[in-house]
Amino acid sequence: MAYALCTQAVIRAEADPRDARLVKAWRLMNGLWDPQARMWNEPGASDKRATFRAAHYTVSVYQEALDRLASAWARTPTLATTSVHRSSSRASNWPPGTRSC
Repeated sequence: MAYALCTQAVIRAEADPRDARLVKAWRLMNGLWDPQARMWNEPGASDKRATFRAAHYTVSVYQEALDRLASAWARTPTLATTSVHRSSSRASNWPPGTRSC
């Protein structure tokens, strides 16, 4: 839970969610996804079980980061007027540490 709360606090303190110092946190959260349970696992648990608590805090930090990116995007006139094709290629790099499909 601390992994997500700390990341969320940094983003609320006006840090860019794409900051290189947050890459390890994003990778940790990405790695906790359990495709079979379709939820996030608790980190550090001996049997790594998916829980609602892990899902809640992880989704909360992802949403906070996406909201921050969207508001930054809207405030930048040159970015807001770029084509859909270019904006979709930017979105494929989110979250950091993942590859596009």
